Amino acid sequence: MTTIKILAILSPAQTIRIPRVTLRSDGTLWARDNTTPLVNSSGTLNADQLRVLVSAKQWDQIPADNYMRLGINPGAKECIDDALLASRVVDARSAPEKARDQVEAAYDKADRIQDNGGVSSAISARMDADRLAADWAVTYPGASAARKAAVEASEASRLSRIRNSAGYKAALAGRD
Repeated sequence: MTTIKILAILSPAQTIRIPRVTLRSDGTLWARDNTTPLVNSSGTLNADQLRVLVSAKQWDQIPADNYMRLGINPGAKECIDDALLASRVVDARSAPEKARDQVEAAYDKADRIQDNGGVSSAISARMDADRLAADWAVTYPGASAARKAAVEASEASRLSRIRNSAGYKAALAGRD
């Protein structure tokens, strides 16, 4: 028997995490200190039929396809060690995008400090964030230029929408 620190059950609708799951030698997964099997209502028996058997602890009456096992189970439910699931996630973003996360985190920190009333600490945190942003711009000049162009295009689009709105034109009518 092997203990899985945290088991992740992935289904098309949700992900459930269960702590301290035991993997028995027959491949079945058991929770609550190896006292309750993890069952799958997508097998031979439905949820109501399984509930009766689990409540009565009649484990031998549960069909094999209703027991959860590591891997893909009926109903497209996958059981996997949560540590292995984390290794599946690959950050495919470019190096400048990953580095920009640190800059944004520094600005978020400065905002949180300011929101909590620490004015002098917020100024210091904002200066640190500005320094990180400047370092990022020097390290990644192409990404910095693209980011600046995107911000300028967004602002130009916003101003154009405002200037072309009927309300804006009506407000300026007769002002000559």
